[in-house]
Amino acid sequence: MKIFALSDPHLSAVSNKPMDVFGDNWNEHTVKIQDAWCSCVGSDDVVLVSGDISWALKITEAEADLDFLRRLPGIKVLLRGNHDYWWSGLKKVREAAGQGFEVIQNNSCVINGVGIGGSRLWNYPFVWWPFGGGEENPAADKKTEGKASGRNGQLDDEKICSSELVRLQNSLAAIPAEVELRICMTHFPPISAVPEPNALTTIIAAHNIDYAVYGHLHALDRSREYQAADCKVDGVHYLLSSCDWLDFKPRLVVEV
Repeated sequence: MKIFALSDPHLSAVSNKPMDVFGDNWNEHTVKIQDAWCSCVGSDDVVLVSGDISWALKITEAEADLDFLRRLPGIKVLLRGNHDYWWSGLKKVREAAGQGFEVIQNNSCVINGVGIGGSRLWNYPFVWWPFGGGEENPAADKKTEGKASGRNGQLDDEKICSSELVRLQNSLAAIPAEVELRICMTHFPPISAVPEPNALTTIIAAHNIDYAVYGHLHALDRSREYQAADCKVDGVHYLLSSCDWLDFKPRLVVEV
């Protein structure tokens, strides 16, 4: 079994949100995802989709985007991103997704002996990246900014940051102790571009995580070297899995 990661597909079958605000490479990106995914992922493999799955505002509107993923091979593990406004809680997302999906929200899952947990996270002041295409406030998302994302100022951000720390701890603690290979999924990066230990990496390492995958980052300057895109901190292997960083091809995390 191979475990891949590909986050931030930003599917928009109903909402029709253009992603070219992040660059021309996003043109027809769903075709690129489908072709690349089918070229490397088998039916028994796993793909970790760490957030920003669909631009839909309601779970019923996300059905077409979930169906797109449903038609692709492999087991998909879903985690909420900051733009997944349609996400209506664990039970409803599980029901909407159906078979072939695992959903992470204050819980964990075990697939063929591999434990997977994680949390969305948020913008922590000690995590810094040079945002390329304005991911925090993309032009395509101005109408829903703040209202749908919950970003209503510093106090709100502090509250979300605190809650996400608890969710991260709860989810990783839910991975059974006997599981030897352990993976953490987050949407926001838990490490800075120049990686060093922080409060998030300390939690992740304390739960004996082997691999940590994250997304959220778009339009990064490829002429620069980002150590955190593939690095180790306190024994944990961190991997950036944003679609455009990977040229829309799922990234192999580990084969077991």
